[in-house]
Amino acid sequence: YSRLSFAVLGLFIATTVALEVKAATTCPSGAICRNEEAPGSYSGNGPYTVKKYTLSRTQTPGGATVYYPSNAKAPYSGVVFTPPYTGTQSMFADWGTFFASHGIVMVTMDTTTTLDSVDQRASQQKQVLDALKKENTRSGSALYGKLNTARLGAVGWSMGGGVLWQYAVTYP
Repeated sequence: YSRLSFAVLGLFIATTVALEVKAATTCPSGAICRNEEAPGSYSGNGPYTVKKYTLSRTQTPGGATVYYPSNAKAPYSGVVFTPPYTGTQSMFADWGTFFASHGIVMVTMDTTTTLDSVDQRASQQKQVLDALKKENTRSGSALYGKLNTARLGAVGWSMGGGVLWQYAVTYP
């Protein structure tokens, strides 16, 4: 290898380290951020105050709860949590608080019935994602103008996770 190769490699490493240090210094203490030294070591709530409100069965198929950070800097990313077969959103409420306390909007949802199929849940999850997007433009919403609608996603447990396969490629 030539000296030029080592010089380029050294410059690349120095630039990468500098960028990672800059990213780490802009992350609020205790929040989930990219490029941290120990990702995945989150055992408690983050630095933000959490508030919540409900979306009714007229807004979503089974009703939902929106957890959001009330004192974090917007715009927020968001995620919809779909429960497992026979599960309800109340079983996973702690995840709403956890994510919101780290600066991420979390919506826990109920399905129309706890016995709904994967296809039914997939359709319902899409409706809840659409409802979350509408919160960004709904006058009177606590999230009015505060969501980055290009940074919304979905998660689920068991059958709730299975619905992700339905819309992972097709949902805009």
